[in-house]
Amino acid sequence: MSHNPYRAPLAPGRPAVAPAAFTPASTPPAPGGTGAAVFPNAARPSATGATGAVGDGIVTPVQRRRFRVRRVRAGIGLALVGHGVAVTLPVLPALIKVMLGGPGSDGTVAYVLSAVLAQLALAAMVVVLGVRRTAARDGAGAVGLALGWLAGAPAALLAGIAIAVTIAV
Repeated sequence: MSHNPYRAPLAPGRPAVAPAAFTPASTPPAPGGTGAAVFPNAARPSATGATGAVGDGIVTPVQRRRFRVRRVRAGIGLALVGHGVAVTLPVLPALIKVMLGGPGSDGTVAYVLSAVLAQLALAAMVVVLGVRRTAARDGAGAVGLALGWLAGAPAALLAGIAIAVTIAV
């Protein structure tokens, strides 16, 4: 291989890795059984490894993609749960206002103000968690949080309007 002058330098403290020796699976062991054992699955790395032991640290690209999809789905689910809490939790101040207030007291204003504050707090938490996950090199989780917040905002708005109308009636 020729020297590439445009190649980025290696990171400091990381020695260059020597190429691994490859023994084809079709080569029979030496006579008398003194040759090295060749496993048929050694050429294909997997999460469980050739021997079936879990945790050998080899992850295939397909498995890496599955992990990313799981993290995106977890982020979406976390944001949607946050929307559910932000829509239902403000019902408590509205009920307290109705119970403690005299005749004609309406909890709709208390609900709307509490719901707006809860949604703003949720948006701030999504930003903070997204930045933290990105800093921890979990960009898939951060993308999932953002997608979940964006997908849940219209549904939370409609649910909030329905709850406010129910409280007002």
